[in-house]
Amino acid sequence: MTTMSLSQAKDSLSACVKRAVREEIIITRHGKPVAVLRGFRDEDDYLE
Repeated sequence: MTTMSLSQAKDSLSACVKRAVREEIIITRHGKPVAVLRGFRDEDDYLE
């Protein structure tokens, strides 16, 4: 699990999406968690 600020996530969204396939990314605003970015390995993961 990785933690990054909202501004970091905005600046590198494509890289974050690629990384989210392997691990969850906690996005923070002013140091407090506000969102989780979690990817799918394939389409079947989404459908479940």
